[in-house]
Parts: sequence; structure tokens; C-alpha cells
Amino acid sequence: MRQCGGAFMDSVVSVRRGDAEALGLADKEGFKRLLRETWARQAARWQWFRGDESDVRWCAAFHDDADASLHCHVLTWSASGRIPERGTVGRRETSEGKEIILRTAYEQPRIERNERAEWLRDMARQQSMLSIGERGDERKQERLRDKGRDRDWPERLSDGCDMDPAALARANALRARLADEIARGRGRLSDNWRANSAARDIYKLERQKSPAMREICEAFDLMAEAKADMKGLTGHDRDVLVRDEREDLASGARTPYGRSRPRAGGAPTRLRAIKPTSAGAEGMPGRAIATQGGQGLPRPPWPGSTACGSTRRRDWSALRLPWRAAPRVVRARITNGPPHR
Repeated sequence: MRQCGGAFMDSVVSVRRGDAEALGLADKEGFKRLLRETWARQAARWQWFRGDESDVRWCAAFHDDADASLHCHVLTWSASGRIPERGTVGRRETSEGKEIILRTAYEQPRIERNERAEWLRDMARQQSMLSIGERGDERKQERLRDKGRDRDWPERLSDGCDMDPAALARANALRARLADEIARGRGRLSDNWRANSAARDIYKLERQKSPAMREICEAFDLMAEAKADMKGLTGHDRDVLVRDEREDLASGARTPYGRSRPRAGGAPTRLRAIKPTSAGAEGMPGRAIATQGGQGLPRPPWPGSTACGSTRRRDWSALRLPWRAAPRVVRARITNGPPHR
């Protein structure tokens, strides 16, 4: 270090004792493998090395004397003396270097977490139907049960509806409202905020009143938090990632709600959207028809819809826009001058 000149950086790589075994960092050899594989690459991110790994020199000391952690002190310097005295590593370089170490250290735990999280997503989709008395995909349910037993994961699908009668009645009322909103719209949940609102209410009800659904969702919440920990996120960034993961689970669980609605006798009636044709039902050309039990439910009219066989093409002149009859894309942008189209 003295022969190379310049200064050196003192860094610490630590792991909680409770996590060391799962990460393969319970002893000196584990830390040695991790640092030899990653340290030169992460240090090359520092502004003085400019990506030149051959200029990086380092040595490390393993310590196991702390009560809560195992850690290594790493001294890093430059073979050409590039590191100045009292120099500091920028926040961006620190984050990029940390990501290299985390990706390597968490490689196997990440694979296991992703596999379990995907299994829980599929479980939530199937349980969302079972909790309201539907059968769902029985073959897929059997595969999910077999995989859970093989991996020794504790969550299980219920054998049928596991909500109390009052909660089930509330769910059926919400499903009827959802089906009505879908029939008025395009025959699907996307771009239908009223239908999505009803689907969210069903999901929240199941999460509160269905024991199996609650267990699956709580386990997925832990997987979301584990993902944030593996990425090294804290504070607001961690909260955003966990929230997005939970919303992704809820979105997948809500999808099956729009595929059926209960009849008075309890048997579901399928809702499906028929591809628009040049001659629609009841003299309405080119409009999608959502069917319920074989009876056509026409969509509300769209201004200027044409008989071209697709609801995507519009006759913009019928909207009587104030500037041009057929605009391309109209967007307002806040600037110091007049708004732009």
C-alpha cells in the first residue's frame, strides 16, 4: 500500500448472524468467496478507477466478535495511487457497488423467494374463486397443493367456501354489481374503474373473512418485504416496492372475479365479449355485445362509432372538437409560454 502511494478506503461488509447460514456467510471461507468474486468489480465503480478493475488492490480481515453480526473490514487502494487523501465515494457509486455484492450474495435466496412468491400468486388466484363458492381450475389447484407439500410450504387451499354466510352474501352482492358494470362496459375489467372498484371490494372482503386467503396474503407480504431487503432498500423506496408487490398480488387475484356472476339459484353465468361485426345487434353496427345467459346486452353508444368492424376506429368529427375534426394526439404541456397541442 505504501509503495503504491495515495490513500486507502476502509469499508465494512456485514451480515446478521441469523441470516448468515442461509446466505453461505457463516464463516471466513464464505466471506472470502464473496469478496473475491465481487469486490474488484464493485470498487471499479468508484470515480477514481473509472471501471479499471486491474488497478484495484484490496485486503480484508474477518471478524466474528460482534454479538449481532459477522463482518469483514476491507481496505482498498489503487495500484497507481489514484485515491486522494480525504476522498469520498459518491452515493451513486456506493449504490451501484452495493448492488453487485447483493446480487451475488442473495443469488440462491432470491431464486427461492421468487419461486415461492410466484406460487403464492397462483394460490391467491385460485383461492379467490374458492372463497366465494366457485370451483376454479381443479387441475391447477391439485398441482399447487402437490408443490406446496413437496416444498413443505404451510399455506393450503380451502376445500370450498370458507367465509361465513353473511360475508358470502356480501360477496355475491358485490359480484352482481361487478357483472352489471362489466356488461355496461367493454366486457372486461380493464379500463373500467367502476368494475375495478367492485373487484377491489371483493378482494378486501376475502382477505378479511377468508382464513385461507388471509394466510396466503400475509405470506406474500413477507415475500415482498424480503425482496426489498435483498435489494438493500430502506425508507420510502422500500415502502414503494412492498406496496407495488401487494398491488400486483391483488390485481392477479381480482382477475377471476370478472369471469362469472351468481344466478338466483347459485350457479354462475358466464360473461363474455363477442368480437364486433359490421352489423351489430338491434341495428347498432360495430359495437361489442356482452352476453349474459345468451341474452344480448348492448353497450352504451359511442359518439361517431362506425360500421368498420372495430370499436377502435372513431369518426372524430362527431365529437365536434373545437380545433380540428380529426386530431392525432392532443396533449397539454405546462410551459412558460402558451400550451402546446
